[in-house]
Amino acid sequence: MGYAVGRICYATKEDATDVVMSQIPPSISADGSFHQFVKIGHAWTYNNQIIHLSLLECDNELYYQTGIHISGAVIVILASIWCASFIYKFIGKINSHDDED
Repeated sequence: MGYAVGRICYATKEDATDVVMSQIPPSISADGSFHQFVKIGHAWTYNNQIIHLSLLECDNELYYQTGIHISGAVIVILASIWCASFIYKFIGKINSHDDED
């Protein structure tokens, strides 16, 4: 089980949190002080308060299985189209040989 950030599934919550928190730009408040998210050890902090994110859980195995099913269907469709075109050409050659006789 992993954690989703956008369409990407990260193996650990720490990796997913790092991605989210590193995308947030620092800010300057009205009084001119500089504020930014800082990682101390394994925890992210903002103004000396630890940040806890709620991230969606995801399953890479489910993504792999879905990809296998979709690619299998695409392969069957392409093979069917190839077979149909082969049969169509074969019948066309038979008809052209019949016309020569």
